[in-house]
Amino acid sequence: HEDDNLDADQHGEKTEKNIDSVSGVAEGDHKKTKKAGSSSMKATDMDFILNIPLPSAVCVVARRNTGKSFLICSWIYEQLKRGRLLKQNIIVFTSTSFNDQYDFLPAQNVRPYSETLVKKIIQFQKRRLLLLKKRSDRSGVPVQIPGICLVLDDVQTYSGRASDGSKGHFLSECLKFLFTTGRHLKIQLWCATQATKTLISPACRSNCDVLAMSSLTTEQMRACYQLISDVTFPEFKRMIDNLPRHVFAVYNTYKPPGERWGFVKATGYAGRHGHKTGWWR
Repeated sequence: HEDDNLDADQHGEKTEKNIDSVSGVAEGDHKKTKKAGSSSMKATDMDFILNIPLPSAVCVVARRNTGKSFLICSWIYEQLKRGRLLKQNIIVFTSTSFNDQYDFLPAQNVRPYSETLVKKIIQFQKRRLLLLKKRSDRSGVPVQIPGICLVLDDVQTYSGRASDGSKGHFLSECLKFLFTTGRHLKIQLWCATQATKTLISPACRSNCDVLAMSSLTTEQMRACYQLISDVTFPEFKRMIDNLPRHVFAVYNTYKPPGERWGFVKATGYAGRHGHKTGWWR
């Protein structure tokens, strides 16, 4: 039995290991929108992206210091409050862990990108799902299938090697696998990038479920536009150019044509020390 919640297995049997122990992570802890291209666009609340089905593949594209990381951590924080995610099943790979944006997660779950570790997580999830399905077939009782939320936060901008010596992430076979097959393993994927090569890959482009964009270069616009089917490029460019600071245009392919656009500004959350966390900090 699968549902939209990326929850851990509630049975807690000894035959199953926590994802943290396998990956080396310590246990632990619509409002209607204007037509695309309109010069008058206002951001909605987070519901437009909070209600996307899980698991899915979400890509966030924008220039540096435009709020990509904060949009993602706000989404995660709100999903934790709703009970759709569990902290121990969220792994964040980021090059900016020093700024405490993800301070509501166990520190061991936030780390530099490692292709080796991503592969271990994928293999672990494959084995876990196979075990649970076999158990369900034997007992005839449906089991809750646990999911993983995997965040790749700007790690694919590496031009050389990742922390484990693997090649730059936008060249990675892991990225292609996560976009094409991750949802079948109940892996929720968030990929934040400045590198248009991530989107140029046909495998990634054709399997991106939700695309969030803000403050794009011309090259980024052209790469993003390849995912969009319901507006002309001049309309798309005008919409992106007119976005207020830190507001994201979100293209949601789960919605029917005519309802796919939303404009989202993350609302912020109270960090571990009680202050607002985000770019205005």
